[in-house]
Amino acid sequence: QMLDFLKKGGYIIANRYVTSNMAYQGAKFSDNKEKAKFLKWIYELEYKVHRLPKEDIVIYLNLPTAVSSQLIIKRGKPKDIYEQDLNYLKKNELMYLELANKYKHWAKIDCLENGRLLSPTNIQQKIIKLLQTKGII
Repeated sequence: QMLDFLKKGGYIIANRYVTSNMAYQGAKFSDNKEKAKFLKWIYELEYKVHRLPKEDIVIYLNLPTAVSSQLIIKRGKPKDIYEQDLNYLKKNELMYLELANKYKHWAKIDCLENGRLLSPTNIQQKIIKLLQTKGII
C-alpha cells in the first residue's frame, strides 16, 4: 500500500521508522565492527527483504540528552525502559548523531539554541525551511 501511494505522488511522514530502529539498537553496541554489521543487517532486512520504501529524507530533531531527560521528568509520566537509563540515552544520542553524519539523506535540526529550547513553532519553521531548501515542498 505504501509503495502504491508513493507511486501516485503521495508523501508519507513517519515518526520512528527503520532509522529509529538502527539508532536505538545500534546504541547497544560497544564494538564498532559489530555495530556496523548490525546496521548493515537492519538495512538489508528492512529495505531489501521487507521492501519498505527508503525514505527521501530523515529529519533528526537533535536535543541533547541533558535537556531531553529534564523534559522527561517534567512530563510527569512514568519513564519507559530506555528513559530510565541516562547512560543509554546518551549512547542513543551519539548513535543518532553518527547516523546523521553517515547518511547524506539525513538532516539534523537543532532544537536548542543558545541554551534555550526552541518552541514547537520555531522547530516547525526550521523543518519547513529545510524541506523547501531540499525542493521537497
